[in-house]
Amino acid sequence: MFRRACSLCCRLCGYVLIFILVLIALGFAYFHFYVVVPGERARIYEEYVKSLFEQRGNGTLVDNRPLPKHFTHPLIRDVPQLWSDTRHDQLGLIENIPDDDTLELWGKYSEVNTQQWVYVGGTNPGPDPWYVLPTLYTRYNGSCVDEPQVCEAYNAAFETIAAEVKRHSNPDIAGMNLSFADCDVAGGICNSWGMNPAMLAHFRVMQPCRFRMSKPMGFICSVKVSHVSLPLATMPYIRKVRIGPRLVPAFPSHYEQLRTLIMFDGSVDGLDEDSVTRIEFTADPNADYSHEFPKVELGEQDHWLAEIAIGGFQGLAQRYMSLREAVLG
Repeated sequence: MFRRACSLCCRLCGYVLIFILVLIALGFAYFHFYVVVPGERARIYEEYVKSLFEQRGNGTLVDNRPLPKHFTHPLIRDVPQLWSDTRHDQLGLIENIPDDDTLELWGKYSEVNTQQWVYVGGTNPGPDPWYVLPTLYTRYNGSCVDEPQVCEAYNAAFETIAAEVKRHSNPDIAGMNLSFADCDVAGGICNSWGMNPAMLAHFRVMQPCRFRMSKPMGFICSVKVSHVSLPLATMPYIRKVRIGPRLVPAFPSHYEQLRTLIMFDGSVDGLDEDSVTRIEFTADPNADYSHEFPKVELGEQDHWLAEIAIGGFQGLAQRYMSLREAVLG
């Protein structure tokens, strides 16, 4: 009886072990074929499309093969396109990854009070085939999670607004910069930012600023990042348009939603919490010996060099005295 029980337990343990090994093998297979392989294909394709734009820019485009649609017909025309490996450089931001692998973004002192609007878009030709499983990097038919007509409407609306901003003379948007990320191509951007088209990302460089001793040496300023979900649940402003002799509230179309956000400074602050996710990167006054240098406020550009020199000499003097005391006891 005891032997039969032991034999049964051994067989059950063997079956359980085999079942666990099969699950592990299936997990590795899924990870490889639906994460690693699509991710590598997406990276190679993005680099290829990016290289085509670079070749066209420097006049060396000689590729005789059929060119991909993302090159011949970009998602948004006449607007800078962001790429996964250079997105923060293109936005004029300084990327820093400390020892704990937490991404930090800083702004440049010359960019204080500037704003960046990034339209995160894509396409959705229709429902995925039943046999296609979701992947980490891209959907089978595109990256936009809204209905196809909604995706197309926001794409067209942003392109129209970009053309308006380009020829706009309003000083309130003089520091406004527009760009876009096509998640069909640069899926790495959308994954790292945690955004699903159609959405807007807003970056504002602001005070406080601090001096940084390590590379890249110079002033770093705080950055406020906002991820805005579309469509908007509520409008931050109600613009009025004239229809005949009357002023009436504008209908909150796709175009009107984007226009209200981009054209009116402070619109992000007027959104409810369900429509926006906010992240603030505040320049640390104690990082990289920056506590030995004075805080720089706007309007003090004429004096900051002298203040830095004084602060630097004070820091050197303090280090010399500490070293002298340590040597002489």
